[in-house]
Amino acid sequence: MSIAKRFLAKAFDRAQAAQARGKPAHIRLPLTKAQCPDYFVMRSLDDATQFRAELATAERLGAIQIDPAPRLAPPRDVEAIVVANIEVLAMHLGIDLRASQVALAREQLAPFLDAFPILDEVLDRWISGKTVRGKEPNAETRKALLDAIKVCATRQGRTDEVLMRRESSRMFNDSKRIEKLSRWLDMLSEGTIVPSGLAKADIFSALGLHKEPQPFLIAADAWVTSGHIKSTLFRPYHGLPMTAIGGFGFTIMPACLVTVENKSTFHEMAMLAIGTQACIIFSGGMPSPAWHRIYSKILESLNDDVPIYHFGDLDVGGFRIAHAIAESARLQRRSLQHWLMDPQLLIALGYTLYPFKPSQITKMQSWCERIGWDELIERIAKSPGLLEQERIIPTLPLAKRPN
Repeated sequence: MSIAKRFLAKAFDRAQAAQARGKPAHIRLPLTKAQCPDYFVMRSLDDATQFRAELATAERLGAIQIDPAPRLAPPRDVEAIVVANIEVLAMHLGIDLRASQVALAREQLAPFLDAFPILDEVLDRWISGKTVRGKEPNAETRKALLDAIKVCATRQGRTDEVLMRRESSRMFNDSKRIEKLSRWLDMLSEGTIVPSGLAKADIFSALGLHKEPQPFLIAADAWVTSGHIKSTLFRPYHGLPMTAIGGFGFTIMPACLVTVENKSTFHEMAMLAIGTQACIIFSGGMPSPAWHRIYSKILESLNDDVPIYHFGDLDVGGFRIAHAIAESARLQRRSLQHWLMDPQLLIALGYTLYPFKPSQITKMQSWCERIGWDELIERIAKSPGLLEQERIIPTLPLAKRPN
């Protein structure tokens, strides 16, 4: 795009934004270094002449009006441009008007509004001139959103694990297409415009999509069934194919069960659990549907008085993952407790929390409220901050917690 076209496009964007706010689209854009820096570094008179000619063409079409600069000779006699007709300017630039883009988006998304209510908010934001997840309602965005809807609809209610690139090839004839849809898969799955804070791998995992098969990692004195086969598990841990697991039982009832968000910490805790009655389970980051199925089987095998905990990152994604596990526990009429996720406790243990944004603290508190960890809401407010799980030296909840 030429320098003149970029300048015209900036005027178009501002006119369209004004129109979305209910104001006249006839905005005036001065030709200054701040608004068109490339113009002011032109060395060639021919370049300046070309710039002036392109503006003159847009004026002849009725798209803009040129405000002449007093006491300056052509081709540098432009003080500003005024958008005269936004529709004509859009045609001249080959850009669709936002209203037209949103109308097309509404038509394309209409069949999915009931299944994904968040789409109503998406359309409302677009028509008001705002972006959604940083994106305008152009053809590329609409296509990505429709593809993400297809993925979510296909995976809805499924508990199998599939290889992401294989599934992407099957659905789109493009092995990497699904990987490019993370922002929209996150929005549709979470039902909110605001990003969940989950890493891309966790967004995909929630849908049972993985780059490679994910084993179910567990450290426990237990046995597992697969068809007619019963196998005893040994320490420090076992990695089991999720699709083959039929049921679980414990040779020694655990004193506690702890799910762990990160793999490296799981391995540390599995070693700590040797010689104890602790059961340690790796959540795989954000648990997949297949993981939830197996976790439910394990909870069914536990005595009612065995406490269950979760140990994850002290950040938005960590509490979102905790909520997913808490929901599985709730379905089994169990209450999930937090372990080493209390910022005041971590500070008392000598840890320094990372800087944070206020919005992160608000989201963390929101997830705590949904889980029922009411005491953490106030503690996070009094001692706000972030901390990765890998920075914490793990311990087992086999004794009373430190105050």
